[in-house]
Amino acid sequence: MSQEIQRPKLILIADSEGKTLFVQRLKDLLEREGYMVHIENDGFDTLKWLEDNIPDLILIDLSLPRLMGLDLIKIIRFLSKKQTEYRKIVITAILSGSDSKSLADAVNSGARFTISKPWQIADLMHRIKKVLSNKI
Repeated sequence: MSQEIQRPKLILIADSEGKTLFVQRLKDLLEREGYMVHIENDGFDTLKWLEDNIPDLILIDLSLPRLMGLDLIKIIRFLSKKQTEYRKIVITAILSGSDSKSLADAVNSGARFTISKPWQIADLMHRIKKVLSNKI
């Protein structure tokens, strides 16, 4: 009886504030929970990274520099029409505040979930665990 070895879940954090202490702390906490975590600070670098990597979850800041988060979500969903591995990615949009238009735009563009800044680490960790444990 062979058991399939599961790789750790891979999380991509695409956030313009990726170098802040808060995002680095989130990365450390997620890694302690057994996740692999990669951080990108702008939309173009995120898209380039996605050429060679397929994360289980992406947290995308809608205010990314060089390629806005909303456009990045649309590109990922467009790519998923031709490349099935992109369909498995759970996209969570990171909103600054609670702007209902941005929330609707993110969901209509392909984000499955939204999170508003400022984040509470405990709430965010709980959400991430819940999303990834339900992922097939």
